[in-house]
Amino acid sequence: MHRVAPDPQDRLRPTASFRYEKMIDRYVLPHIGWVPLRSLTVTHLEDIYPHLRCSGRHGGGPLAPKTVSNVHQILRTALGNAERRARASQRRPADGPTRSRRRS
Repeated sequence: MHRVAPDPQDRLRPTASFRYEKMIDRYVLPHIGWVPLRSLTVTHLEDIYPHLRCSGRHGGGPLAPKTVSNVHQILRTALGNAERRARASQRRPADGPTRSRRRS
Protein backbone atom coordinates (compact mmCIF):
# COMPACT_ATOMS: atom_id res chain seq x y z
CA MET A 1 0.00 0.00 0.00
CA HIS A 2 2.93 2.36 0.54
CA ARG A 3 3.61 2.28 -3.16
CA VAL A 4 0.19 3.83 -3.75
CA ALA A 5 0.50 6.41 -1.00
CA PRO A 6 -0.09 10.02 -2.02
CA ASP A 7 2.14 10.92 -4.93
CA PRO A 8 5.25 13.00 -4.18
CA GLN A 9 4.19 15.23 -7.07
CA ASP A 10 1.29 16.34 -4.87
CA ARG A 11 3.91 18.58 -3.20
CA LEU A 12 2.89 17.75 0.34
CA ARG A 13 4.52 19.35 3.30
CA PRO A 14 6.81 16.93 5.12
CA THR A 15 4.53 16.94 8.17
CA ALA A 16 1.46 16.10 6.07
CA SER A 17 3.30 13.31 4.28
CA PHE A 18 4.45 11.90 7.64
CA ARG A 19 0.89 12.06 9.02
CA TYR A 20 -0.54 10.31 5.95
CA GLU A 21 2.02 7.52 6.24
CA LYS A 22 1.19 7.06 9.92
CA MET A 23 -2.53 6.92 9.17
CA ILE A 24 -1.94 4.31 6.46
CA ASP A 25 0.23 2.27 8.83
CA ARG A 26 -2.22 2.50 11.73
CA TYR A 27 -5.66 2.32 10.09
CA VAL A 28 -5.34 0.84 6.59
CA LEU A 29 -2.53 -1.71 6.45
CA PRO A 30 -3.83 -3.85 9.33
CA HIS A 31 -7.07 -4.37 7.37
CA ILE A 32 -6.11 -4.51 3.70
CA GLY A 33 -2.32 -4.48 3.64
CA TRP A 34 -2.33 -8.18 2.77
CA VAL A 35 -4.59 -7.70 -0.29
CA PRO A 36 -2.74 -7.39 -3.62
CA LEU A 37 -3.69 -4.11 -5.28
CA ARG A 38 -5.16 -5.86 -8.33
CA SER A 39 -7.41 -7.91 -6.04
CA LEU A 40 -8.65 -4.99 -3.95
CA THR A 41 -12.42 -4.59 -4.15
CA VAL A 42 -14.99 -2.10 -2.97
CA THR A 43 -16.03 -4.63 -0.33
CA HIS A 44 -12.54 -4.57 1.18
CA LEU A 45 -12.78 -0.81 1.50
CA GLU A 46 -16.36 -0.80 2.77
CA ASP A 47 -15.34 -3.18 5.55
CA ILE A 48 -12.73 -0.78 6.91
CA TYR A 49 -15.02 2.14 7.71
CA PRO A 50 -17.43 0.48 10.19
CA HIS A 51 -14.46 -1.01 12.00
CA LEU A 52 -12.74 2.37 12.26
CA ARG A 53 -15.94 4.03 13.47
CA CYS A 54 -16.52 1.41 16.19
CA SER A 55 -13.07 0.30 17.34
CA GLY A 56 -10.41 1.88 15.17
CA ARG A 57 -8.47 3.58 17.94
CA HIS A 58 -5.23 2.13 19.22
CA GLY A 59 -6.93 1.19 22.49
CA GLY A 60 -10.03 -0.18 20.77
CA GLY A 61 -12.32 2.84 21.03
CA PRO A 62 -14.11 4.59 18.17
CA LEU A 63 -12.32 7.00 15.87
CA ALA A 64 -13.62 10.51 15.38
CA PRO A 65 -15.71 10.95 12.21
CA LYS A 66 -13.14 13.46 10.93
CA THR A 67 -10.36 10.89 11.25
CA VAL A 68 -12.41 8.30 9.34
CA SER A 69 -13.04 10.94 6.69
CA ASN A 70 -9.30 11.68 6.50
CA VAL A 71 -8.52 7.97 6.06
CA HIS A 72 -11.08 7.81 3.26
CA GLN A 73 -9.55 10.83 1.51
CA ILE A 74 -6.05 9.37 1.76
CA LEU A 75 -7.27 6.07 0.30
CA ARG A 76 -9.17 7.82 -2.46
CA THR A 77 -6.16 9.89 -3.46
CA ALA A 78 -3.69 7.01 -3.23
CA LEU A 79 -5.86 4.62 -5.24
CA GLY A 80 -6.58 7.33 -7.83
CA ASN A 81 -2.83 7.89 -8.21
CA ALA A 82 -2.28 4.15 -8.60
CA GLU A 83 -4.97 3.93 -11.27
CA ARG A 84 -3.50 6.89 -13.16
CA ARG A 85 -0.02 5.32 -13.05
CA ALA A 86 -1.38 1.99 -14.27
CA ARG A 87 -3.10 3.64 -17.23
CA ALA A 88 0.05 5.61 -18.03
CA SER A 89 2.20 2.49 -17.98
CA GLN A 90 -0.07 0.85 -20.57
CA ARG A 91 0.45 3.66 -23.10
CA ARG A 92 3.44 4.22 -25.26
CA PRO A 93 5.81 6.70 -23.60
CA ALA A 94 5.46 9.23 -26.41
CA ASP A 95 1.66 9.28 -26.05
CA GLY A 96 1.81 11.01 -22.66
CA PRO A 97 3.32 14.46 -23.18
CA THR A 98 1.94 16.84 -25.75
CA ARG A 99 4.29 18.39 -28.22
CA SER A 100 4.31 22.16 -28.17
CA ARG A 101 3.83 23.80 -31.54
CA ARG A 102 6.53 25.95 -32.90
CA ARG A 103 5.48 29.46 -33.82
CA SER A 104 6.62 30.72 -37.18
